[in-house]
Amino acid sequence: MLNISPDYRSARVALRRHGYNRNFVGPHFGGRLFAMTDPFWMLRVMPPLGHDYIVW
Repeated sequence: MLNISPDYRSARVALRRHGYNRNFVGPHFGGRLFAMTDPFWMLRVMPPLGHDYIVW
């Protein structure tokens, strides 16, 4: 993670290209891209919704 805003509304992440995280034709493997961004959605929606909601 490079940066996350104090209100959790934005996050900046980076994934460097290596032989172990790219697919057969060269671009990043989709599973790595998803894993890189997945935890931030929960952090992003929890504060605006408040304690009345459970975010999974």
